[in-house]
Amino acid sequence: MKQFLITLLAVVVGGLLLSIIPFILCCVMLAVALASDEAKVVEPKTVLQYNIDTQIVERDAESPTTIFYDILFDRPTAIGLSTIIDNIDKAAVDPNIVGICLEGSTNGASFAQTREIRSALEKFRSNGKFVYYHAQVMDRGAIYLASAADKVYLAPEGMAMLYGLTAQGEFYKGLIDKIDADVEIFRHGKFKSAVEPYMVEEMSEASRRQTQQFVDAIWSTVRGDIARSRSIDEKVIDAYADKLDFATAQSAVDAGLVDSLLYYDQFIDILTNKLGVKSVDDIETISMQDYKSVYVDRGGKAFSDNVIAVVYAEGEIFDGDDSSDTQNIYGDGMAETIRDARTDDDVKAIVLRVNSPGGSALASDEIWREVKLAAEAKPVVVSMGQYAASGGYYISCAANYIYAQPSTLTGSIGVFAVVPNFERTAGKIGVTFDEVRSSAEGIPTGFTELTPAQRVFFQQSVESCYASFIARCAEGRHMTVDQIDEIGQGRVWAGVDAVEIGLVDSIGSLDDAIAKAAQLAGISDYEIEELPEAEDSFTQIMSELGLDARAFVGRMLFGEAYIKLQQLERSIEHPSVNARMEVDYAIR
Repeated sequence: MKQFLITLLAVVVGGLLLSIIPFILCCVMLAVALASDEAKVVEPKTVLQYNIDTQIVERDAESPTTIFYDILFDRPTAIGLSTIIDNIDKAAVDPNIVGICLEGSTNGASFAQTREIRSALEKFRSNGKFVYYHAQVMDRGAIYLASAADKVYLAPEGMAMLYGLTAQGEFYKGLIDKIDADVEIFRHGKFKSAVEPYMVEEMSEASRRQTQQFVDAIWSTVRGDIARSRSIDEKVIDAYADKLDFATAQSAVDAGLVDSLLYYDQFIDILTNKLGVKSVDDIETISMQDYKSVYVDRGGKAFSDNVIAVVYAEGEIFDGDDSSDTQNIYGDGMAETIRDARTDDDVKAIVLRVNSPGGSALASDEIWREVKLAAEAKPVVVSMGQYAASGGYYISCAANYIYAQPSTLTGSIGVFAVVPNFERTAGKIGVTFDEVRSSAEGIPTGFTELTPAQRVFFQQSVESCYASFIARCAEGRHMTVDQIDEIGQGRVWAGVDAVEIGLVDSIGSLDDAIAKAAQLAGISDYEIEELPEAEDSFTQIMSELGLDARAFVGRMLFGEAYIKLQQLERSIEHPSVNARMEVDYAIR
């Protein structure tokens, strides 16, 4: 009887799920239709609202489920950097938009993204329009972004937490020893710190030196930008950060980071006076999410036969193709996207937006080849985001011109292979292994010790890959192999330093890269086409409903550490050579 009831319950629950899923699909599709068809009207004296808590991605990912979530909870889960910049630029010439109000306490953008948004806000203000910010609490990123505003207001009992940068790493050597496992490392590059977590229990001297240098470079940029915008001495900012001098809101005013301490109702009074209206009910606002569907005549041609393709390469680099994974780069898929842009006669130039720590060396080389061929056919300009390192630099180096932000982490020209062995670990729980072979040697299984021949194979593969890597970079950057090798060795550079050593041409934004591409192509009017193209709504729904449940549970249980587990698992299943800058030294 008990088993019967369990079976009956399972049938009932299964039937309910099968009936609910189509209903959910219909709701999502209806939400998508409503979201896309609703016309947005901007009234005179409207304020554009930007909630900085919103996560910023490189490009809008408008899947049906995210749109449904946005409508249901009345706030976006994420918004693309290109959308934010375009909205601010559009609002600057929109006669109905008089100002921008920033709100939120935690900046959802990276340092590189924040700098691009700050630049757009400064250009917006130069058109005679205002930017105000009010919050109860401000983190470091919020202070950095808000410093580009005309006025910064903080709640009287609030806090402005401006602290320096900390790059902290995670090391697994102790764990590996405790479970009696082995991890064999093959690398080229004395600075290639991606493998250090498996080798040592603290930073090597070389890793510590390079990490300190790029942390100092990023902090110098952040500190300098804030000081310039707020007209305060950089020493004041250092003193504020060194002492953690933000126990009271007044300390932020004293340091010059905040203009006044105001409750929200007082801020609204200032805003109503600024707009010349009677009450908060008379204030017209529009969100960033809604404003992106508003058309504003910017004085250019409505249509053009010229196209600049902006190709987004974001995430880790993997072999093969997986169109359902929009968070990473796949060699076959990205190569095809660039190839299609190269052979399209309407596309006059290509901008490759890279935000990647690297990954598979084979996939990186495949993408590099298509970038090289494209650069021979038409201008290719790279715009680097927060990361364009290792494989991320590999796919960039063949471009005609490279832009980065001062805080971009790039370079890391080095390769490695990680081969674990859990034979003794398995033996502790009574699992043993034995094998027969058709040949004298085979590939590692993850549960046997490497043979001398296998060790030679992996090291030779690493050396061969590194030789190809620096040769590609030397060719693309018009330098000698020895020059690239000297600044390579797996070393990570901040964008501002990368310009000095020749890995990057200029400091600049995505807009700068697009303008450069147009200049090199000799065109003055053009349309932007973002690639790869998004899938249709129904396909996206099917993909999202079919998300890997194991990955979902893994992320729920282990958070970002699950990524490390996946990488280790892949190294067992498919031992290979990698060109990846491990982001273990997360900047906080």
